[in-house]
Amino acid sequence: MADLLPIYLIHKILSYLSFTEATRLSILSKTWLQACSTLPNLEFTIKYRNNMKIVDNIMERYRDGKIPIEKELVLRGSNLKNVSLSSGVVKCNSLRKLTLSDVVLDENMLQTLFNSCPFIVSFIFDSCYGLKKIELLNNLQKIKSVLIWKAGNQLVKIQAPTLEHLSYVTEPETSPKLDIVDAPNLVSLVYKGNLVPTIFVDAKLPWSCHPRRLLLESNGTTIAYFMDRLMYMKSSSQLKEVKVYRFDWGEVRWHFVELGRGKEAIRYYYTERNRFRFLLGW
Repeated sequence: MADLLPIYLIHKILSYLSFTEATRLSILSKTWLQACSTLPNLEFTIKYRNNMKIVDNIMERYRDGKIPIEKELVLRGSNLKNVSLSSGVVKCNSLRKLTLSDVVLDENMLQTLFNSCPFIVSFIFDSCYGLKKIELLNNLQKIKSVLIWKAGNQLVKIQAPTLEHLSYVTEPETSPKLDIVDAPNLVSLVYKGNLVPTIFVDAKLPWSCHPRRLLLESNGTTIAYFMDRLMYMKSSSQLKEVKVYRFDWGEVRWHFVELGRGKEAIRYYYTERNRFRFLLGW
């Protein structure tokens, strides 16, 4: 009876289960065994440094069988330096979302991933190690959204005509290195960090990428540094929206700050812990 179901329907059923639960059903029949061995949806939850061989073996099987991963690939806590990506472990022309979280890799491996998955729409990079730079230089033809989370001291360089949303979040005391070479269709840019990005200091932003919406979240020192420039931008006829918010740790919520007071508003609320959010819209 179990063999009556087609592979694609079994895949649909298995997609609602964890990988461990799905593999238990492989004993039902040869059809279910084949379906479990060719799952298009893979999600591994493995404790750091433990049982990583399981992931390696499964990915090796996908490489040898040329089994496509269809839409989304999420890697957490993996060491890609032990995987031969160049030989085709990942070859996913239909992949649309790539997430790397706590992954160890180098620049060549990242570029190999991009080249193997050229039609990615969304890319999330979260606390990864082993590389000095993250470059998106016209190698993702349809990229729309990029989130760089806790990039450390890695240089982030972006040239992506199709990019619409970029979020860049740094560690509290990490010097941000963001270089937007070209992103003419950028709708929103979000920066969260305590130190001033070079791209803001040399006045390349917003004129280099022309985002319709810019959100800066930082401490009082950084926001005060920008205040003169932001107040000048506020007087621009093209600027439609300028808002400042202060985070209240006691109430755990954001409060609107009256802009008319300029730097004095920031100084009035300034403490080492205070966070400010500056929102600009064109």
